[in-house]
Amino acid sequence: MASSVQLSTLGHRIRHHRVTLGLTLDELGAQVGVAGSHLSLIENGKREPKLSLLQEIARVTGTDVTDLLSAEPPNHRAALEIELDRAQTSPVFRRLGIPPIKVTKSTSDEMIESVLGLAP
Repeated sequence: MASSVQLSTLGHRIRHHRVTLGLTLDELGAQVGVAGSHLSLIENGKREPKLSLLQEIARVTGTDVTDLLSAEPPNHRAALEIELDRAQTSPVFRRLGIPPIKVTKSTSDEMIESVLGLAP
């Protein structure tokens, strides 16, 4: 089983390719043979996809599996979100007593950076 950080990075990389192509979760799901809700779980790092599904996602998005599995976040925003996920699950962050922040599209990079600045 991959670590939660690896699954999060994988999910961000899949989302990046999907959004770049202008596809919704349901549209990509239809092309790769799974429900959009299943892809959502993968993109959010909650489910580990089978290799055959990764191969289909890579084919449809015009990339390859090794690119999807890269440990590098696809962009600055994804790197911030991954770092925030990591920070919020750390014991040090929990001791600060700050409730976890759910990041949405409207959450600014500056806000995420400010929260990350609270963690030692």
